[in-house]
Amino acid sequence: AHGGTLFLDEIGDLPLSMQAKLLRVLQEREVEAVGSTSPSPVNIRLITATHRPLETLIKEGKFREDLYYRINVVNVSLPPLRERQEDIAKLAEHFLQALSRRTGRRAPKLTAQAMTALLEYHWPGNIRELENIMEAAFFTAQDRKIPLSLLPSNVRNHTQLETSVEQSNESATTSVYTTTGTLKEQMDRAEKAAIKQALSQAFGNRTLAAKQLGISKSTLYEKLSKHQLA
Repeated sequence: AHGGTLFLDEIGDLPLSMQAKLLRVLQEREVEAVGSTSPSPVNIRLITATHRPLETLIKEGKFREDLYYRINVVNVSLPPLRERQEDIAKLAEHFLQALSRRTGRRAPKLTAQAMTALLEYHWPGNIRELENIMEAAFFTAQDRKIPLSLLPSNVRNHTQLETSVEQSNESATTSVYTTTGTLKEQMDRAEKAAIKQALSQAFGNRTLAAKQLGISKSTLYEKLSKHQLA
């Protein structure tokens, strides 16, 4: 790693004995290789990651305070996947495309129902869980599609698809509008119908509907309120 970057994942799980050795390396900027009788200088950029609160571990005596202040130079906090719903579709596509490049196979596409299930799931396993699910779906997909049935049961059972479909179908039945009235009235009716259709095609998922309409989710909520569709 000399002259490069060293990434240590889950540093909060590092035993205290190893923490002491790591601290010495960072302070002295040298390491002693196995079998060597003299230390060698080392110059690295260190990046660490953890899902555990290091401040709490320090209070519990499970993490060295001096090591914490040594590594805590630039702190980047990444919220869990369940709090970044807008990233789920992009990450799912990224994992599928990465598998496509690795295997030489064309990447399958998630159906609207499958995507809705991913967006509504709470992701206790975070990004790694999404990556594993996409890998399993990639190798079991047929006709270049990933339907809801290919997703794990815990993902399928977490969704409210039946309710969403029922609600969106009810919306779809009232999407007919007339061409009478002022231009503004006709435009409002057309906008309302377009929103209902997008919600129907997205199985009631507002994030997908907003993306299909090419507007932000906040704008969609404003229009839902305007047309009394909320």
